[in-house]
Amino acid sequence: GLDPDMLVQIRSLAPPLLRWPGGNFTSTYHFYEGIGALDERQTVPNLDWGGIEDNSFGINEFLRLCELVQTEPHLCVNMGSGTAEEAAAWVEYVNGPATSHWGARRAADGRPEPYGVRLWEIGNEIYGVWQTGHCGSEENARRHRIWAEAMLAVDPTLELIATGNHADFTEPHHHWHETLLRDGGPHVGSIALHALPGNTKQLDQHSDLVALWQQLMAHPHRWERVDLPALRALAQQLVPARAVDIAITEWGILGETQRPQVGNLGGAVYAALFLNMAIRMHEHVRVANATALLHGGALRRAGPFHYEDPQVDVIRRYTTLQDGVRLPIAYVGPAYDVDTAASDMGIIADVPWLDAVAVRLLGGTVTIAVVNRHAHKALDFSVRFAGGATFSPRTFEVMTGHMRAMNTPIAPQRVAFVAQPLPEAGNELTLQLPPRAIGWLQGVITA
Repeated sequence: GLDPDMLVQIRSLAPPLLRWPGGNFTSTYHFYEGIGALDERQTVPNLDWGGIEDNSFGINEFLRLCELVQTEPHLCVNMGSGTAEEAAAWVEYVNGPATSHWGARRAADGRPEPYGVRLWEIGNEIYGVWQTGHCGSEENARRHRIWAEAMLAVDPTLELIATGNHADFTEPHHHWHETLLRDGGPHVGSIALHALPGNTKQLDQHSDLVALWQQLMAHPHRWERVDLPALRALAQQLVPARAVDIAITEWGILGETQRPQVGNLGGAVYAALFLNMAIRMHEHVRVANATALLHGGALRRAGPFHYEDPQVDVIRRYTTLQDGVRLPIAYVGPAYDVDTAASDMGIIADVPWLDAVAVRLLGGTVTIAVVNRHAHKALDFSVRFAGGATFSPRTFEVMTGHMRAMNTPIAPQRVAFVAQPLPEAGNELTLQLPPRAIGWLQGVITA
């Protein structure tokens, strides 16, 4: 069965959503190879990640995992080597009654009642040449329309996510989103995007890590101020009668570990900036799924040692804010520009050095999460509360370190939040945040 120690780790992370089976693996995955008795399942080459896939962890194992850790499943269907008929059969296997063909197969596998999975993503990065069955914008729109019709014919209650393309933001000649909205049919309710800036594309190996850092940490700001508003405006223009939201189904810095990346401090700081952006845009962002659970900025196990990449505790903390109320907060201070043509993220202007959100939780506690983007300079900052209100701080913790610092099995707390001295209560607090740092301030506001 499932590793009980790992289940404890996953429960502590408390992810509200888990996506499966990929990733690139989606585009060659066939659900029927991973059902039935374990010794009767097909063993096939893993064409996407290498090696052999024995299908010992299939759809029933995944959905059982979701039940055990009390998280919502998010399924991603094969639009590469698969067919619309196969996607519809998968929906019937998961959600159909035991009297249906595939529902009877599920019942025979030990699960008579339907799972009732609502969130389904059609395809994964099908625009990429690294993807089996990759295609252009017109074919993506056509496939989405056909797949959606087939799946909804089985279960009309599904929430469907269409495959978007982040490259459309910097290479608009692809017309990916325009084509999807025009020709993808009436069931484009959410558009999937992957926020995966790479650390090897902007600069060569001899270039300045500080410049690279500042480019990567500006990426969420550009998405919030430029790219996502442009996509929303396009949807309002082309399908004004339909509410189209955004599902960011993968995010994190990819690339080499000796640079800022999803598994080190750089990934943690990017995570805080990204989640600050997602909180501010929560009315429009349906999903904000990190890239992975067990690799790439995630939970780790090395023999008997359990540890976590730095961004895990960042995600864990932000997850506790999900039922809170965002409080208005305004930033006044210096900013910087990213204007290099080498960046694959586009030109980005007026990026604030400090980025913050404030959230009031149900019990009244207010959390202020503030991030210092600066690569080498500590910044003093003041938080002033409107209307003469008083803030009484209870905890102030900071995560920082070398931009490439990582946790390891023998140093699992090398990059972690560390308690700091508390400022005095008052209408205005003055604190200092080290470079490359996330500050986590909690307290109570009184009028």
